Amino acid sequence: MGMSNLTIIKLTIFTIVIFISGVDGLFQIEKLNNTVEISRSSPVGTVVKKFTVKTTPQVPVAAGFPMIMNSNPYSQAFIVTALLPNDYQVVLVENLPQDFPPITQQYELQIYAEDIRGDTGMKTLVVNVTEQSRPLKFRDNLGNQDVLIYIEERTNPGLIYQPSVFHLGKNNLTYSLAPSTPEFFNCDSTNGFIYSLKPFRFDKDPHSYILMLNVNDGTYIISGRIIVYIVNMDDGTITFTQFFCTYPGSEGKMNISTTKTCTIPEELLPGTEVARISAQDPDDFNFLTILHYSMTGSTNFSINPLTGAIQVTKRIDRDTPPYKNKPLVPLHVTVRNTLSGKSAETEITFNIMDLNDMPPNCTPQVYWLVWQNFYTVYA
Repeated sequence: MGMSNLTIIKLTIFTIVIFISGVDGLFQIEKLNNTVEISRSSPVGTVVKKFTVKTTPQVPVAAGFPMIMNSNPYSQAFIVTALLPNDYQVVLVENLPQDFPPITQQYELQIYAEDIRGDTGMKTLVVNVTEQSRPLKFRDNLGNQDVLIYIEERTNPGLIYQPSVFHLGKNNLTYSLAPSTPEFFNCDSTNGFIYSLKPFRFDKDPHSYILMLNVNDGTYIISGRIIVYIVNMDDGTITFTQFFCTYPGSEGKMNISTTKTCTIPEELLPGTEVARISAQDPDDFNFLTILHYSMTGSTNFSINPLTGAIQVTKRIDRDTPPYKNKPLVPLHVTVRNTLSGKSAETEITFNIMDLNDMPPNCTPQVYWLVWQNFYTVYA
Protein backbone atom coordinates (compact mmCIF):
# COMPACT_ATOMS: atom_id res chain seq x y z
CA MET A 1 0.00 0.00 0.00
CA GLY A 2 1.45 3.39 -1.00
CA MET A 3 2.05 6.17 1.50
CA SER A 4 -0.65 8.32 -0.08
CA ASN A 5 -3.26 5.63 0.70
CA LEU A 6 -2.09 5.07 4.24
CA THR A 7 -4.98 5.11 6.71
CA ILE A 8 -4.32 5.57 10.39
CA ILE A 9 -6.94 3.92 12.58
CA LYS A 10 -7.87 4.98 16.08
CA LEU A 11 -10.84 3.56 17.95
CA THR A 12 -13.38 5.29 20.11
CA ILE A 13 -15.95 2.95 21.68
CA PHE A 14 -19.71 3.57 21.88
CA THR A 15 -21.69 0.99 23.86
CA ILE A 16 -25.38 0.50 23.12
CA VAL A 17 -27.18 -1.64 25.66
CA ILE A 18 -30.36 -3.49 24.61
CA PHE A 19 -31.71 -5.86 27.23
CA ILE A 20 -35.05 -7.49 26.40
CA SER A 21 -36.91 -10.14 28.31
CA GLY A 22 -40.40 -11.53 28.36
CA VAL A 23 -42.37 -13.73 30.69
CA ASP A 24 -42.79 -16.39 28.04
CA GLY A 25 -39.24 -16.22 26.78
CA LEU A 26 -40.27 -15.00 23.34
CA PHE A 27 -39.30 -11.32 23.93
CA GLN A 28 -35.74 -11.28 22.57
CA ILE A 29 -33.29 -9.62 20.21
CA GLU A 30 -32.01 -11.33 17.08
CA LYS A 31 -29.29 -10.44 14.51
CA LEU A 32 -27.55 -8.10 16.90
CA ASN A 33 -23.82 -8.69 17.35
CA ASN A 34 -21.97 -7.31 20.33
CA THR A 35 -19.73 -4.92 18.32
CA VAL A 36 -19.81 -2.94 15.09
CA GLU A 37 -17.48 -0.35 13.54
CA ILE A 38 -18.11 3.01 11.86
CA SER A 39 -15.77 5.79 10.76
CA ARG A 40 -15.73 9.05 12.66
CA SER A 41 -16.23 10.78 9.34
CA SER A 42 -19.38 8.78 8.57
CA PRO A 43 -22.18 10.98 7.18
CA VAL A 44 -25.52 11.53 8.85
CA GLY A 45 -27.90 8.69 7.97
CA THR A 46 -25.31 5.93 8.25
CA VAL A 47 -26.91 2.69 9.46
CA VAL A 48 -24.88 1.41 12.37
CA LYS A 49 -26.67 -1.93 12.86
CA LYS A 50 -29.96 -3.63 12.01
CA PHE A 51 -31.67 -5.94 14.46
CA THR A 52 -35.00 -7.64 15.15
CA VAL A 53 -37.14 -7.67 18.28
CA LYS A 54 -39.05 -10.94 18.67
CA THR A 55 -42.16 -10.74 20.82
CA THR A 56 -45.04 -12.96 21.84
CA PRO A 57 -47.48 -13.35 18.96
CA GLN A 58 -50.09 -10.66 18.87
CA VAL A 59 -48.07 -8.62 21.43
CA PRO A 60 -46.32 -5.84 19.49
CA VAL A 61 -43.59 -3.54 20.72
CA ALA A 62 -45.04 -0.46 22.36
CA ALA A 63 -45.02 2.77 20.40
CA GLY A 64 -41.78 4.76 20.78
CA PHE A 65 -39.67 1.73 21.60
CA PRO A 66 -36.87 0.69 21.49
CA MET A 67 -35.23 3.96 22.57
CA ILE A 68 -31.75 5.03 23.66
CA MET A 69 -31.65 5.79 27.36
CA ASN A 70 -28.11 7.14 27.79
CA SER A 71 -27.67 10.40 29.68
CA ASN A 72 -24.41 11.13 27.83
CA PRO A 73 -25.20 14.07 25.49
CA TYR A 74 -23.04 12.56 22.76
CA SER A 75 -25.38 9.56 22.58
CA GLN A 76 -27.83 11.89 20.85
CA ALA A 77 -25.89 11.21 17.66
CA PHE A 78 -27.68 7.84 17.49
CA ILE A 79 -31.34 6.87 17.35
CA VAL A 80 -33.29 3.67 16.81
CA THR A 81 -35.75 3.70 13.90
CA ALA A 82 -38.29 1.11 12.76
CA LEU A 83 -38.04 -0.58 9.37
CA LEU A 84 -40.89 -3.11 9.50
CA PRO A 85 -42.89 -4.44 12.41
CA ASN A 86 -40.32 -5.86 14.80
CA ASP A 87 -37.36 -4.81 12.55
CA TYR A 88 -35.21 -1.88 13.71
CA GLN A 89 -31.92 -0.17 13.03
CA VAL A 90 -29.46 2.06 14.89
CA VAL A 91 -28.86 5.15 12.75
CA LEU A 92 -26.34 7.99 12.97
CA VAL A 93 -28.28 11.29 12.97
CA GLU A 94 -25.49 13.75 13.88
CA ASN A 95 -21.88 14.10 12.85
CA LEU A 96 -19.57 12.55 15.40
CA PRO A 97 -17.36 15.05 17.29
CA GLN A 98 -14.23 15.95 15.29
CA ASP A 99 -12.32 17.30 18.25
CA PHE A 100 -8.84 16.16 19.12
CA PRO A 101 -8.19 14.45 21.34
CA PRO A 102 -11.72 12.91 21.48
CA ILE A 103 -13.72 14.18 24.41
CA THR A 104 -15.03 10.70 25.18
CA GLN A 105 -13.08 7.53 24.46
CA GLN A 106 -15.95 5.15 25.18
CA TYR A 107 -19.71 5.53 24.90
CA GLU A 108 -22.31 3.30 26.46
CA LEU A 109 -25.52 3.79 24.54
CA GLN A 110 -28.29 1.92 26.34
CA ILE A 111 -31.48 1.01 24.48
CA TYR A 112 -34.65 0.42 26.42
CA ALA A 113 -37.49 -1.67 24.90
CA GLU A 114 -41.06 -2.34 26.06
CA ASP A 115 -44.07 -4.13 24.58
CA ILE A 116 -47.74 -3.33 25.09
CA ARG A 117 -47.97 -6.02 27.73
CA GLY A 118 -45.36 -4.28 29.86
CA ASP A 119 -42.41 -6.58 29.27
CA THR A 120 -39.18 -4.52 29.30
CA GLY A 121 -35.48 -4.97 28.80
CA MET A 122 -32.14 -3.70 27.55
CA LYS A 123 -29.29 -5.04 25.52
CA THR A 124 -25.76 -3.80 24.81
CA LEU A 125 -24.24 -3.04 21.44
CA VAL A 126 -20.59 -1.86 21.28
CA VAL A 127 -19.81 0.59 18.47
CA ASN A 128 -16.14 1.07 17.61
CA VAL A 129 -15.47 4.43 15.93
CA THR A 130 -12.44 4.32 13.66
CA GLU A 131 -10.29 7.46 13.32
CA GLN A 132 -9.14 8.26 9.81
CA SER A 133 -5.80 10.05 9.50
CA ARG A 134 -6.42 13.79 9.18
CA PRO A 135 -4.14 16.61 7.99
CA LEU A 136 -1.69 17.96 10.52
CA LYS A 137 -2.28 21.43 11.90
CA PHE A 138 -0.29 23.79 14.07
CA ARG A 139 -2.19 24.59 17.26
CA ASP A 140 -0.05 27.64 18.07
CA ASN A 141 0.55 30.88 16.15
CA LEU A 142 2.32 28.99 13.36
CA GLY A 143 -1.14 27.85 12.28
CA ASN A 144 -2.06 31.28 10.88
CA GLN A 145 0.98 33.55 10.90
CA ASP A 146 4.75 33.84 11.02
CA VAL A 147 6.26 33.51 14.46
CA LEU A 148 8.75 36.23 15.36
CA ILE A 149 11.49 35.49 17.91
CA TYR A 150 13.83 38.14 19.31
CA ILE A 151 17.19 37.13 20.80
CA GLU A 152 19.41 39.67 22.55
CA GLU A 153 22.99 39.53 21.32
CA ARG A 154 25.42 37.64 23.58
CA THR A 155 22.54 35.56 25.05
CA ASN A 156 23.63 32.05 26.01
CA PRO A 157 22.51 29.24 23.65
CA GLY A 158 19.29 27.45 24.56
CA LEU A 159 15.64 26.66 23.74
CA ILE A 160 13.95 29.43 21.74
CA TYR A 161 10.74 27.80 20.47
CA GLN A 162 8.47 24.83 21.22
CA PRO A 163 5.80 24.03 18.58
CA SER A 164 2.40 22.47 19.16
CA VAL A 165 0.88 20.29 16.42
CA PHE A 166 -2.62 18.76 16.02
CA HIS A 167 -1.92 15.11 15.26
CA LEU A 168 -4.43 12.28 14.96
CA GLY A 169 -2.80 8.96 14.21
CA LYS A 170 -0.39 6.32 15.38
CA ASN A 171 2.66 7.42 13.40
CA ASN A 172 5.24 9.52 15.17
CA LEU A 173 5.85 13.05 13.96
CA THR A 174 9.20 14.04 12.47
CA TYR A 175 10.42 17.65 12.66
CA SER A 176 13.09 19.39 10.59
CA LEU A 177 14.37 22.90 9.80
CA ALA A 178 15.01 24.39 6.38
CA PRO A 179 17.43 25.70 5.49
CA SER A 180 19.72 23.65 7.68
CA THR A 181 21.85 26.00 9.81
CA PRO A 182 23.79 23.67 12.13
CA GLU A 183 26.13 26.47 13.18
CA PHE A 184 23.27 28.67 14.39
CA PHE A 185 20.14 26.60 15.15
CA ASN A 186 19.14 23.00 15.81
CA CYS A 187 15.74 21.26 15.75
CA ASP A 188 14.97 18.15 17.79
CA SER A 189 13.48 15.75 15.22
CA THR A 190 11.24 14.04 17.80
CA ASN A 191 9.47 17.03 19.38
CA GLY A 192 10.32 20.05 17.21
CA PHE A 193 12.05 22.02 19.96
CA ILE A 194 14.30 24.65 18.35
CA TYR A 195 17.55 25.67 20.04
CA SER A 196 20.07 28.44 19.40
CA LEU A 197 23.62 27.12 19.31
CA LYS A 198 25.78 30.21 19.94
CA PRO A 199 25.80 33.67 21.52
CA PHE A 200 25.08 35.97 18.58
CA ARG A 201 27.00 39.20 17.90
CA PHE A 202 25.12 42.01 16.22
CA ASP A 203 28.31 43.48 14.78
CA LYS A 204 29.51 40.16 13.31
CA ASP A 205 26.53 37.87 12.62
CA PRO A 206 23.50 38.32 10.35
CA HIS A 207 20.79 40.40 12.01
CA SER A 208 17.90 38.05 11.10
CA TYR A 209 17.26 34.42 10.11
CA ILE A 210 14.27 32.83 8.33
CA LEU A 211 13.59 29.24 9.37
CA MET A 212 10.96 26.87 7.94
CA LEU A 213 9.76 24.27 10.45
CA ASN A 214 8.54 21.14 8.60
CA VAL A 215 6.41 18.48 10.32
CA ASN A 216 5.82 15.05 8.73
CA ASP A 217 3.67 12.13 9.93
CA GLY A 218 4.35 9.90 6.93
CA THR A 219 1.16 10.98 5.18
CA TYR A 220 0.84 14.72 5.63
CA ILE A 221 3.43 17.49 5.80
CA ILE A 222 2.92 21.00 7.16
CA SER A 223 5.33 23.92 7.35
CA GLY A 224 5.51 27.11 9.38
CA ARG A 225 7.84 30.09 9.08
CA ILE A 226 9.85 31.35 12.04
CA ILE A 227 11.79 34.63 11.79
CA VAL A 228 14.56 35.16 14.33
CA TYR A 229 15.84 38.70 14.96
CA ILE A 230 19.09 39.47 16.78
CA VAL A 231 18.58 42.46 19.08
CA ASN A 232 21.36 45.04 19.18
CA MET A 233 22.29 45.73 22.81
CA ASP A 234 24.43 48.78 21.82
CA ASP A 235 27.38 47.53 23.85
CA GLY A 236 30.14 48.18 21.28
CA THR A 237 32.91 50.77 21.76
CA ILE A 238 33.24 53.75 19.46
CA THR A 239 36.68 53.87 17.82
CA PHE A 240 38.46 56.39 15.63
CA THR A 241 39.30 54.77 12.32
CA GLN A 242 41.34 57.24 10.20
CA PHE A 243 42.87 60.71 10.17
CA PHE A 244 43.11 62.42 6.74
CA CYS A 245 45.40 65.33 5.89
CA THR A 246 43.51 67.04 3.06
CA TYR A 247 45.54 70.21 2.41
CA PRO A 248 47.37 70.03 -0.96
CA GLY A 249 50.89 68.77 -0.50
CA SER A 250 50.14 66.98 2.76
CA GLU A 251 47.09 64.94 1.82
CA GLY A 252 46.92 61.24 2.55
CA LYS A 253 45.44 58.74 4.99
CA MET A 254 47.24 58.07 8.22
CA ASN A 255 47.00 55.17 10.62
CA ILE A 256 45.05 56.65 13.50
CA SER A 257 46.89 54.45 16.00
CA THR A 258 50.41 55.58 15.05
CA THR A 259 50.34 59.20 13.86
CA LYS A 260 47.87 62.05 14.08
CA THR A 261 49.94 65.02 12.92
CA CYS A 262 49.45 67.21 9.87
CA THR A 263 51.87 69.87 8.60
CA ILE A 264 50.20 72.92 7.09
CA PRO A 265 51.58 76.29 5.99
CA GLU A 266 50.90 79.51 7.82
CA GLU A 267 48.62 82.23 6.45
CA LEU A 268 45.89 79.89 5.13
CA LEU A 269 42.56 81.56 4.36
CA PRO A 270 39.80 81.02 6.95
CA GLY A 271 37.54 78.15 5.85
CA THR A 272 40.33 76.12 4.26
CA GLU A 273 39.88 72.41 5.01
CA VAL A 274 43.10 70.92 6.26
CA ALA A 275 42.16 67.50 7.67
CA ARG A 276 39.34 65.04 8.27
CA ILE A 277 38.86 62.52 11.08
CA SER A 278 36.45 59.57 11.13
CA ALA A 279 35.08 57.22 13.77
CA GLN A 280 32.81 54.17 13.84
CA ASP A 281 30.24 52.80 16.24
CA PRO A 282 29.98 49.00 15.71
CA ASP A 283 26.32 49.11 16.80
CA ASP A 284 25.30 51.74 14.25
CA PHE A 285 25.13 49.77 10.99
CA ASN A 286 21.77 51.13 9.87
CA PHE A 287 22.57 54.79 10.63
CA LEU A 288 19.90 54.86 13.32
CA THR A 289 22.09 57.21 15.31
CA ILE A 290 24.44 60.08 14.42
CA LEU A 291 28.03 60.48 15.51
CA HIS A 292 28.67 64.06 16.65
CA TYR A 293 32.23 65.50 16.54
CA SER A 294 33.58 68.33 18.70
CA MET A 295 37.06 69.80 19.22
CA THR A 296 38.85 71.96 21.77
CA GLY A 297 42.39 73.35 22.14
CA SER A 298 42.52 76.29 19.73
CA THR A 299 40.18 78.89 18.32
CA ASN A 300 42.16 78.86 15.07
CA PHE A 301 40.59 75.52 14.08
CA SER A 302 37.04 74.16 13.95
CA ILE A 303 35.48 70.77 13.16
CA ASN A 304 32.28 69.93 11.28
CA PRO A 305 30.13 68.08 13.87
CA LEU A 306 28.67 65.68 11.29
CA THR A 307 31.53 64.96 8.87
CA GLY A 308 34.62 65.41 11.04
CA ALA A 309 36.15 67.86 8.53
CA ILE A 310 38.66 70.26 10.18
CA GLN A 311 39.31 73.75 8.83
CA VAL A 312 41.16 76.87 9.86
CA THR A 313 39.07 79.73 11.21
CA LYS A 314 41.74 82.44 11.47
CA ARG A 315 44.94 83.34 9.68
CA ILE A 316 47.94 81.92 11.51
CA ASP A 317 51.16 83.95 11.51
CA ARG A 318 54.08 81.68 12.18
CA ASP A 319 56.28 84.69 12.99
CA THR A 320 54.16 85.90 15.92
CA PRO A 321 53.63 84.38 19.34
CA PRO A 322 52.67 81.81 20.34
CA TYR A 323 53.50 80.06 17.06
CA LYS A 324 56.94 81.68 16.63
CA ASN A 325 58.44 79.49 19.33
CA LYS A 326 55.76 76.73 19.46
CA PRO A 327 54.67 75.75 15.95
CA LEU A 328 52.86 72.57 17.13
CA VAL A 329 49.14 73.05 17.87
CA PRO A 330 47.58 70.17 19.88
CA LEU A 331 43.79 69.65 19.57
CA HIS A 332 41.41 67.43 21.57
CA VAL A 333 38.71 65.69 19.46
CA THR A 334 35.61 64.04 20.98
CA VAL A 335 33.03 61.92 19.11
CA ARG A 336 29.71 61.06 20.76
CA ASN A 337 26.76 58.84 19.82
CA THR A 338 23.79 61.15 20.20
CA LEU A 339 21.41 58.27 20.93
CA SER A 340 23.30 56.08 23.37
CA GLY A 341 25.63 58.75 24.80
CA LYS A 342 28.73 56.62 24.19
CA SER A 343 31.83 58.65 23.31
CA ALA A 344 35.52 58.41 22.44
CA GLU A 345 38.37 60.92 22.56
CA THR A 346 41.72 61.40 20.82
CA GLU A 347 44.49 64.00 20.33
CA ILE A 348 45.62 65.39 16.97
CA THR A 349 48.37 67.90 16.17
CA PHE A 350 48.96 70.51 13.48
CA ASN A 351 52.51 71.61 12.70
CA ILE A 352 52.53 75.21 11.39
CA MET A 353 55.15 75.56 8.67
CA ASP A 354 56.97 78.91 8.31
CA LEU A 355 56.84 80.47 4.87
CA ASN A 356 59.63 82.71 3.55
CA ASP A 357 57.24 85.62 3.21
CA MET A 358 59.11 88.34 5.19
CA PRO A 359 61.34 90.86 3.19
CA PRO A 360 64.97 91.42 4.34
CA ASN A 361 65.25 94.08 7.03
CA CYS A 362 68.49 96.10 6.92
CA THR A 363 69.40 98.81 9.50
CA PRO A 364 72.27 100.87 8.02
CA GLN A 365 73.26 102.44 11.36
CA VAL A 366 74.36 99.07 12.60
CA TYR A 367 77.17 98.96 10.08
CA TRP A 368 78.43 102.62 10.44
CA LEU A 369 82.00 103.32 11.65
CA VAL A 370 82.61 106.73 13.33
CA TRP A 371 86.02 108.37 12.86
CA GLN A 372 87.22 111.10 15.16
CA ASN A 373 88.58 114.22 13.42
CA PHE A 374 91.73 114.29 15.50
CA TYR A 375 92.97 110.99 14.20
CA THR A 376 96.16 111.27 12.21
CA VAL A 377 96.38 109.28 9.13
CA TYR A 378 99.80 108.32 8.11
CA ALA A 379 100.74 107.83 4.57
